[in-house]
Amino acid sequence: MLANAYFVGKALYPARFEDIDPETKANEIYTFFVGKPVFSELNGQYGNLVFKQIPLCDGDIMECILPTEQFRKIT
Repeated sequence: MLANAYFVGKALYPARFEDIDPETKANEIYTFFVGKPVFSELNGQYGNLVFKQIPLCDGDIMECILPTEQFRKIT
């Protein structure tokens, strides 16, 4: 969870987090808690999808989060 905050920060505010590498931060955190950098090992267990943006929608964000009939009412 702690390392995820760096990834989210980098995704939302890339200019403010341009010097941050979430994988490096994850390894720093893992080293603190478990004594070694295990990010690559854990990432492999999750199909190397950690810190990857997953598209949730192809269109307008409001279309994606509201049922179609509600979206039509507000547009």
